[in-house]
Amino acid sequence: MNEADELRAQLRALQIELIEAAADFDRRGHLAAADFALATANRVGELCAGAETRLVGDAPSCLAERGPERVG
Repeated sequence: MNEADELRAQLRALQIELIEAAADFDRRGHLAAADFALATANRVGELCAGAETRLVGDAPSCLAERGPERVG
């Protein structure tokens, strides 16, 4: 695995952690924290997609399998 692949994998893992944290915050009633975690997860996805597009052209997001979504 090259450095770019490693970074994409780390970003994807970070995005998933943020989505899971958002779900946990939402269940506990911490809606502002849940919204912040989802917004951050979305931004990580945008950064990953932008980096991938620069590397391989018009490619789909590396996070397409499990993108940010509102939990609730």
